[in-house]
Amino acid sequence: MYCWENIRRGAMEFTQVLCAPHFGARDIGDSFIIDPVHRQAVTTTTTVHRHSGFLSLTDSGHIISTGTIAPS
Repeated sequence: MYCWENIRRGAMEFTQVLCAPHFGARDIGDSFIIDPVHRQAVTTTTTVHRHSGFLSLTDSGHIISTGTIAPS
């Protein structure tokens, strides 16, 4: 399970920690959905990607958040 902090989507920022399985994603390459208002899995398909030493979340190919993410 992976978790992220400070996820951004456009002008929206999620200051809470989001854990991937809660949003339907369990590993790299899985997609999950974010609702920028309720911070729940209902609207925006976001994909987990692994890079060298960090993970990123992308929405329609645009990186919306990057950081060093440890399995929780």
